[in-house]
Amino acid sequence: MPALIDSPLPTRGTAAVPSAAPVLAPVSAASRHSAAGLLRQAHAAVAEAQGEPAPAQRYALAYLAALYSPVRGLSRLSGVLAKSTASAARLREVLDSDERIPDRPGACPAPTVRHLVRFDGVRFGYDPARPVLDGFDLTLRAGELVCLLGPSGAG
Repeated sequence: MPALIDSPLPTRGTAAVPSAAPVLAPVSAASRHSAAGLLRQAHAAVAEAQGEPAPAQRYALAYLAALYSPVRGLSRLSGVLAKSTASAARLREVLDSDERIPDRPGACPAPTVRHLVRFDGVRFGYDPARPVLDGFDLTLRAGELVCLLGPSGAG
């Protein structure tokens, strides 16, 4: 049977912590002869008498606190996965669509550009009082590819 240490009633400030009996803590054979072991036992007895969690309980609480953040991250991940699944489905739909716009039945073929196409002084607007293009000039040579971009949402 392990030896037991009687520890006096611990005090907090000037008032004694009420207790009916002295706190008894088991001491292992190895720590019985060690000052550090006796101090550990005394600290555990005082902490228990004051209502503090035991070291094992503190380790468990620290473990749960460390585990909380990764678990919360995993729960957020489910929302991200749901959104990415919907985005992937839409992307697959766009990639599987036909690249070419079919010609109307009976449409005549567009003429082949041999030299160039030129736009000089083009003025355009859905509302004549507010033109979108005014004095627009553009020259395209055969085989050139041009992309005209405007502000986002401009149409």
